[in-house]
Amino acid sequence: MEYTKHEKTEAMDNKLWNYDQNDTSGRNDLLKNYENFNSISVGLKEYLVRHGMTEGADTDQTLSYLNELYDKKRIPFDKVTIGNWLKKNEQLTRQISKRKVMHSLCFALGLNERESEEFITKVFFERPFNFRNAYETICYYCLKDGLSWNDAVECSVWFEKQSGLASDDYGETRIIREEIAGTSSLDELKEYLKTYSDRFSGNQKTARSTAESLLIKAYGYTNNTTPAKKLTVFDVNTNAIIKDMFDFDTTTVTKGQSFKKNAAFVNYVKAYFPSNETISKFRNGEKISDDLLRKMIILLHFYCYSKECGDDADYDEYTDDIGSILYSSGFGILYPRNPYDWIFLHCMASGEPLKELQSIYKELYVDIIDQMADYDEK
Repeated sequence: MEYTKHEKTEAMDNKLWNYDQNDTSGRNDLLKNYENFNSISVGLKEYLVRHGMTEGADTDQTLSYLNELYDKKRIPFDKVTIGNWLKKNEQLTRQISKRKVMHSLCFALGLNERESEEFITKVFFERPFNFRNAYETICYYCLKDGLSWNDAVECSVWFEKQSGLASDDYGETRIIREEIAGTSSLDELKEYLKTYSDRFSGNQKTARSTAESLLIKAYGYTNNTTPAKKLTVFDVNTNAIIKDMFDFDTTTVTKGQSFKKNAAFVNYVKAYFPSNETISKFRNGEKISDDLLRKMIILLHFYCYSKECGDDADYDEYTDDIGSILYSSGFGILYPRNPYDWIFLHCMASGEPLKELQSIYKELYVDIIDQMADYDEK
């Protein structure tokens, strides 16, 4: 899936290629400053201007404009939540409890399903639709067919009252999405939801399976020996992967030297950044957030692709490959105005992807905690 390019997105796209590897200060400064990327307040106002709002509107004027749109569509308006979003200078790390507000915005703006995917990915850095969630699946269908928010709510209430039959057919997220996209009527959708109700009783099935496969593959690159047996995710030494990936042994880090507290990246990068600890929790079957799972898939795929291709790594091939994986897992594709995504797009554009990632990690984190250690010794 390709998204349209806005002027600011093109500017960040161009910056992927424009840094001298012998002078990394410009690259580092960019990754420290959130104004270079997108925030909910900026992204939301940009979209509203594209849909008719007067440019330069302040928060009160923006809320007034939205309130009118919501009234016309007979959608309850969550002024507090949207007002808070408009005041945020940085990207929020998670908004899982407010996902219904995100989808209500799509209905209020009259977006179709593709426009909604782009809107949620670019403004909120969120999974557009969770096709393991019946309500979000219904929203996707209703937006696709031009139905109203009230139609989506009524169908969701109907589904909650259904018992359905246990089918044990969980399907892949990509398949569910394609089958819903091919549904031609609300009655047909209801029949599908009832027949395959088990598909909507869980979460992250396809994405977790993808991450597990990448984790096993990544571990294979940490040594040159052929394992005596087929590896499972429980055989993986996560520290070995992280150490080779970043050329740094994170087990030496003390509590006061944590990445989240000390790294110089913008907060969205530091929040839920994959680590030895969080990847180990995932490996052991613990539930993790969508944000962390998406970041983990991107990181592990980048490492595997870089190891596999070496000097032959190709930017277009890489973006196509990770785009397909994220799409199949129900996540949005890489976006240059998302600071986490920008890191991997930039590293791939550098010609020496893994070396560039290690350089970024070293200069914006490892060097900082090394300086702290030197200071403590004095």
